[in-house]
Amino acid sequence: MGLGNMSYFKLIMEKLKGRLSNVTCPVCHETSNQLTTKISQNLVLICPHCRALFVIQKE
Repeated sequence: MGLGNMSYFKLIMEKLKGRLSNVTCPVCHETSNQLTTKISQNLVLICPHCRALFVIQKE
């Protein structure tokens, strides 16, 4: 049962990888992976390093 759950989790993570984009926090300047859907919709992102809230503005 545990192995089946692990492969399901791995499948979901693989699908998410294609939907992630590397962004730089404007406060601490660290990079992190964020969902591209949040970026394209101008939603608030949370930096996992310093917990700052920010929005990536597409030009």
